[in-house]
Amino acid sequence: MKAILFLLGGVLAAFLFIYWVRTYYATPERIFFFTVEVEGKGREEVLEDLIRKIREKGLGVVGVIDISNDYTLVLSCDVPWKGDLLRRVPSLSSLVPCPIAVYRSKGKVYITVPKEIYFVQDHREDLGQDYADTLTRMYQAVRIVIGEVAAR
Repeated sequence: MKAILFLLGGVLAAFLFIYWVRTYYATPERIFFFTVEVEGKGREEVLEDLIRKIREKGLGVVGVIDISNDYTLVLSCDVPWKGDLLRRVPSLSSLVPCPIAVYRSKGKVYITVPKEIYFVQDHREDLGQDYADTLTRMYQAVRIVIGEVAAR
């Protein structure tokens, strides 16, 4: 009897753990996007810092699109080979140029960018090793910039 109760307790604990992970950790937003909350700065200041840092790192800014008073999209990663990349894998147009969102939600400012790794892995053969590695390094540089902007 004790063994059955122990087994049922273990199964219940496993289900509760899986529920917790699925509900609070493994959300689509956390899986597919890198998001950072920026404390102590307004959205405009974050945008200025972000654009300046992107340019300092040599990533380039293709455009800045104000979608609303609370949401701006910065298109970065202005690389000369983007045309060739998009001819190879047109669906990666959602990744190049790199879309970086700066938005205000519930009184807080956030910066978010897609995680490229899932897309790159899916298209590694079509991309070729050089493009796949370069795209990954480029997004790593974008995440570093976002971290630097958020930390200041």
